[in-house]
Amino acid sequence: MSKKWNIFVFVFVLLSLVHLVLDTTPAISSSYKTWLFVLDGLITVVFILDFYFNLKLAIKNFNETNSLRQLLRISFLIDLLSILPFFIVLLFPGLKALAVLRILRLLRVFKLLNLIESNSLIISAIKNKRHELNISMQVVLVLTIILSSILYFVENPSQPENFSSMIDAFLWSISKFIGEIGGFGDFAPVTVSGKVLATFVGILGIAIFAIPAGIVASGFVEEIELMKRNEELDLYYSTLSEAFHFDVLSGQRSKELIGLTNVRRRFITLKDASIQLKTGESNLFDICALERNIKLTKRLKKSGDEEVLLEYFENNSVYGTFVNRNSNITIISPHSNDGFNLGHYSYCLAELLQANYISIEKFGIYSFLKDQNINFTNNDHFLNPDELAENSPLKSFIEDVRKVVSTDSYAVNIGSSMSNSPSFHVLHGGKLGQSNEVEDSTFGDQQKIKKLIEKLSSAENSHGFTTTTHSHYGTDSANHLDRFIRRTLNANALTIKVNVELMKGSSEDYYASLGIVGESIKEVCR
Repeated sequence: MSKKWNIFVFVFVLLSLVHLVLDTTPAISSSYKTWLFVLDGLITVVFILDFYFNLKLAIKNFNETNSLRQLLRISFLIDLLSILPFFIVLLFPGLKALAVLRILRLLRVFKLLNLIESNSLIISAIKNKRHELNISMQVVLVLTIILSSILYFVENPSQPENFSSMIDAFLWSISKFIGEIGGFGDFAPVTVSGKVLATFVGILGIAIFAIPAGIVASGFVEEIELMKRNEELDLYYSTLSEAFHFDVLSGQRSKELIGLTNVRRRFITLKDASIQLKTGESNLFDICALERNIKLTKRLKKSGDEEVLLEYFENNSVYGTFVNRNSNITIISPHSNDGFNLGHYSYCLAELLQANYISIEKFGIYSFLKDQNINFTNNDHFLNPDELAENSPLKSFIEDVRKVVSTDSYAVNIGSSMSNSPSFHVLHGGKLGQSNEVEDSTFGDQQKIKKLIEKLSSAENSHGFTTTTHSHYGTDSANHLDRFIRRTLNANALTIKVNVELMKGSSEDYYASLGIVGESIKEVCR
């Protein structure tokens, strides 16, 4: 729901409270009965519209998440009960229970809980401090039981009619916490020991409210500080995101030469970002921890030192990026989270070809976190994808591949190769060391593969780039992504590995290699 609509509903909730006060004032309700009824009708219309919009949104979320929690909300029941009184008055004006039913209009106040920001802060504070609250209540309860037991043994001989059992002593202690309801507990210990124990019970009575109130208050302060912190990080994040899309660096001419003027920057160093934003590196780490569109990566410098960098990606999928342009070419980067600049390189290639684009930005084979360590290139689940769990990132990846890769279309997987290997490796199902002739190729037309290699090789003289096939790598395993695409979708699949030094190198070589790979794919696959 829009912010303006929420403000509008908030005004009408307050108006409904004013209406309730006026309607229960005899002098006003008798003189302005018609006007009050019209106002009630107007308020009801607004609440009906709000209920409709919220229900529509809940149904949409249910269809996306398949979670019944989206539909089984207590707020929907409250909305319905707050709407009913108007129609009951309208249809049954002489109903005796009308006065009781009008009380249901008080339920409209609960709508304020969804509209007031401080309410969500209090609820969050209670949730975050539930462990501390639970411990404090346990301590108070245990102490109350101990004091009540001792109080029974001390007071029972003197007044057995009041402290006849431990239960009576416990209930007496509880009555001191909440007040002497209905006259119960309207007596006091008479012994010196009993009076001392009663003093401690009185202290516990204060503690049972004071300690939880203090815990909730501290949690509320923490939530406010967290909200301020998030607002600060949002500002940094927004500024940093804009910086990625405003590139005035030396690579601008290189991008223009291949028609990629408006693509985002490859990376921003942690040091540059810190200087430009005038903030510490800890804030930049916190921005990346938000898990939005900016992530941390690193590259190995020629000196042998590692440099921490920031990269940008479109975070629109559980695994990273998915773009469907309804093209017959799909660029897939299964290891964007593993290789330096792989995400940006494959993104630029997809932009150049206006191809579909799938990039794994959140998982990788080098992750030391078990849940994030997934191989999207060689995986046994490619042999039996139906066995994957519904919430598996790999299952989501496979479903998206099936959406964009159709029969006889082209899937090009982009990877990086070792620094001491040729500039480009064209792999299409051959074994390690095998020649270009592959009997069981993952790419249907062998002539097109030869043409692609020839096109890439033509850049050797002009740029010094070299091309090979399976001299350093093989893609013949049955659990390889290329095999899966060829086997299940009957599409043409190949892998192009680009030398990691090109990925890390100058803008001139980086974008020149992109232009050559892009033109080669375009000429063969279109």
